[in-house]
Amino acid sequence: MKTYLLFVLVFCCGISIHCKTGKRTGPANISFTVEESEERFCIFAGYDPANTKKVELVLDKYLKESSDPSFVNTKLDADMTLRNKTVFYIKHKSGELKIKLDKDLNSVQTVQTFKKMAEELKGSIL
Repeated sequence: MKTYLLFVLVFCCGISIHCKTGKRTGPANISFTVEESEERFCIFAGYDPANTKKVELVLDKYLKESSDPSFVNTKLDADMTLRNKTVFYIKHKSGELKIKLDKDLNSVQTVQTFKKMAEELKGSIL
């Protein structure tokens, strides 16, 4: 009987440790939302941290100019003003992205660029 209880205890501990530290094979909590009003355009994304590099490359493609610093390997929580006078808020870390663009402070072309970027971001995390 003691051997049986010991086996059950070891088995339960092994399962518990595996569940806490084991690599998950299912999808992460993934969400992608675009909100648009007359005043604002926003992107909210929660994604598998393994896709962070893809997200950063899309940010570089649409927001970085030749001499600007890259978004790759960065954590941000800031209001930004680009050289082309684009003004927006960005919060970015592995697995999470929030962007808020005030339409009154930016051109129609900038809003269109952010919409294209949103579509590409969506494709890179889903």
